[in-house]
Amino acid sequence: MASALSRPHPAPVMSMRSFTRCLHAPSITPVARFLFVLAAFLVVLRAGPHVSGLPAVAAGILLGLAIATQTWPAVFGPALLLALPSLRRRVQFAVGAAGVWALLFATMPLTVGTPVAKLPYIAKQLVGTHPSIGTWGWSGVWVTVHPTKLPVRQDPLWLNAGSIGTKVAVVGALLAVWWWRRAHPLDIATASTTALVVITPSFGNQYLLWQAPSATARPTRLSIPLQIVLGAYAAIFYLPMQMLTWHNWEIVNDVMMFVSLGVTAFMIAALPWRRRQGHPLQSQQHGAERASDAAAALTGRPPSSSRTVGTTLSAVKRCSVARAARPAAPVPRGLTCTP
Repeated sequence: MASALSRPHPAPVMSMRSFTRCLHAPSITPVARFLFVLAAFLVVLRAGPHVSGLPAVAAGILLGLAIATQTWPAVFGPALLLALPSLRRRVQFAVGAAGVWALLFATMPLTVGTPVAKLPYIAKQLVGTHPSIGTWGWSGVWVTVHPTKLPVRQDPLWLNAGSIGTKVAVVGALLAVWWWRRAHPLDIATASTTALVVITPSFGNQYLLWQAPSATARPTRLSIPLQIVLGAYAAIFYLPMQMLTWHNWEIVNDVMMFVSLGVTAFMIAALPWRRRQGHPLQSQQHGAERASDAAAALTGRPPSSSRTVGTTLSAVKRCSVARAARPAAPVPRGLTCTP
């Protein structure tokens, strides 16, 4: 006992090892990923348009911690980048995210005992690992109507379809980011995650959670009904279907593949289509100004901005005339003349 107490303890390494293992614990990672991503959005949005370098780096570190557990949180990166006001802040954010990910990855031999020779293999697995094809949407219907003798994880047809389909899904998510690039960052996150889930050939039921936080924070008319539908769809796989025999499970699973097409259509319909061009308040203000200027043009009056400038110049001129005529005279009521 005394020898154990006198033995030196590598506290810094053990604490880092515990933290890294906690990140990769199966029961912790889903919660940890969402907490890290939501915290990154909170830091950026609370800082506002005048965000400094420290919050930008902190948000990048939080996203990097989420990506360190699994790569899919990177889908929220474009929305966070567009939420930052300048190129300098975006570079700081990217450096924070890439730096913490590289630090955790490079120190794995010290923290979790990974051999250095296996680091390239682990990096490849982190980037290339994805669920099996044929469990959702168009790929699920294709596998259902065109079964093959080999399993989907071995048949070249499905392996190529999964590889190409994943790349197409990433391109689709980037197109959604570009299409909503002037929208609120949370709307960009909703659009990009929805596009990726709708197009992807490789699917897990947990993917349905990706758009839930941003869609709930800035809902559309169909957002809440969509969350109910997605929850019911996932619950069918997690609960009732696990009680079926293998034959009945295959029958119900084939039916659910066609049902998933309707779910994807519902997800597309629930997107914030009317909020692609910026914040609603700004759009309303600009719309009111354009309507006022158009009405002024029809009636022959000057635009609202010209009327404002003209009114100001007229007030200044009246003040000058009043002073020149009678310096001691009171200023006309309603005017504020400054010396």
